[in-house]
Amino acid sequence: RALETFVEAMAGDAGQVSMGLRVFGGAPHSCETDLVRPVGTHAVADLIGDIDAIDPRNHARTAIGAALEAAIDDLGAVSGARSVLLVTDGEETCDGDPMAAVERLRDAFPETRVDVVTFALEGEIDRRPFQRWAAAGGGIYVDAADGTALASALRTAMGVRFDVVRDGKIVASGAAGGEPVALEPGRYELVIDGNREPLRITSGQTSRIEWAGSRGD
Repeated sequence: RALETFVEAMAGDAGQVSMGLRVFGGAPHSCETDLVRPVGTHAVADLIGDIDAIDPRNHARTAIGAALEAAIDDLGAVSGARSVLLVTDGEETCDGDPMAAVERLRDAFPETRVDVVTFALEGEIDRRPFQRWAAAGGGIYVDAADGTALASALRTAMGVRFDVVRDGKIVASGAAGGEPVALEPGRYELVIDGNREPLRITSGQTSRIEWAGSRGD
């Protein structure tokens, strides 16, 4: 339901959305990943049908690295900025290397953004690898505990993005409405949609920035 709502929100009133759908964790014990719908412009109803048809299985394995590797070919015919949204309820279990895959994806298409959303992840699983994959992909990481949190995470992933720059280097990234970003006190630049604004962070205080741009606040 959360994914269907996400697709509908991406489409808006147009009734169509430009994306594709790749799945993993289908047949038990399989490390296959399948391209259910190629990247392109599709009717919302078609994508929702694809999502409805996903059949989660017990004893499914999690081929995250293989899916990200396959995304390089999936996005080959796309021009301009590319975005990958990885949603998983488990860690890599197919001996893949998600970090290397993210790096190869970014080498092939430097402007690509990779966001990572974990859903109902078991408590003992280390979240740090997922965070590192998102950071390497220039995206964000969100950990969702339940369906409501998953819907919120997906909204965050599609929201307005920002980078915080200091001395010419990006030191933090995030999304409007997402988790607060911790920064050392000092002067920075806030970059949103290519626009740069000075930003001053004071010790012990939370700064809230309001921005009205082409995509809203």
